[in-house]
Amino acid sequence: MEKLIGAQLFTVRDYMDTIENFEKTCQKLAEIGYKIVQVSGTGLDARAMREVLDRYDIRVGATHQGFDTFVNEPEKVIEYNKTLGSPVCGIGIMPEPYRQNADTLSDFIEKANCAIEKIEDGELIVAYHNHAFEFLKRDGVTIMDRLMKESNLSYIIDTYWLQVAGLNPATHIRKAGDKAGIVHFKDVCVDPEKPTLSRMCEVGEGNLDWDEIIKACDDSAARWAFVEQDWCFDKDPFECLKTSYGNMTKKGFC
Repeated sequence: MEKLIGAQLFTVRDYMDTIENFEKTCQKLAEIGYKIVQVSGTGLDARAMREVLDRYDIRVGATHQGFDTFVNEPEKVIEYNKTLGSPVCGIGIMPEPYRQNADTLSDFIEKANCAIEKIEDGELIVAYHNHAFEFLKRDGVTIMDRLMKESNLSYIIDTYWLQVAGLNPATHIRKAGDKAGIVHFKDVCVDPEKPTLSRMCEVGEGNLDWDEIIKACDDSAARWAFVEQDWCFDKDPFECLKTSYGNMTKKGFC
């Protein structure tokens, strides 16, 4: 894995409603030190975003788009990602109707494989981002095991949701092997207000074993790691990204 820590822009989704605010966001990320991002959480025009990103010398490693776009408008997925210069086209989540049973899951897999045939061209790869529900069992087999066995997807592996699902993140990253395209670095801590629960926190400030996770990333085919924090609670998300960046640079990232 290239030791270049990125920022998943979903963390700062509330600060990207206009291209002017997107530029302010990119400026702040560049000042922290981020040189690569995943574009997610914004409906802004790809060309306009690319112009801003280029001004701040930030490249795009991955995106997220809805599954319906992959199925119904694959040409838009291609155009969007190539305009941004992103090699990884991320499916952000499996829509709820496909999760219901083995048959609906088969439908998802068939449609995903069809989209992959239309999109992947040697430059672009299609990758699926996991949450925790993919580890529910359908007819005795987890959704994720079927995805990994029957689909041609690569994966955007989310460490937080793996832990929530009761899995060891490092073990799952190694299991994904050459399909581990991107890894979301997302930490887990005990909720100080409700100590029987857990919540997200800055990377390196929680209880995940980052040395082992990083080693697993190096053992797999993961390209990059992106810091993501869906909820920052009462903290400024840019400060959270700064803390995570600082902790990861101590682990050898830049």
